[in-house]
Amino acid sequence: MLNAVCDSGPLIHLAQINLLKTFKIFQELTVPRSVFDEVTISGKPGEVEIRSLENLTTVDISKDELRQITVLKRRLKGWKISQPELEDLSFKKNKQNVSDR
Repeated sequence: MLNAVCDSGPLIHLAQINLLKTFKIFQELTVPRSVFDEVTISGKPGEVEIRSLENLTTVDISKDELRQITVLKRRLKGWKISQPELEDLSFKKNKQNVSDR
């Protein structure tokens, strides 16, 4: 089975059209803790359904990863990228590096 890393966009939009079940194709769906917090705000569309995804795993971002995010922010100055999106990019980069070894 497949694993995936996801940011808030797909979770929010699939929740809006009642298609969160699409994520069942993944054995594990990983999101940074900040993304999980963003998509499970009380009253947000799909909040309850997202919390109940059985294959959803959250990860905390380390201080070192936050430093990398800060560097990435400076390099992407002028781009409209949210903090959760940067954390997601950082996590994907680190996960890729680990799997390449």
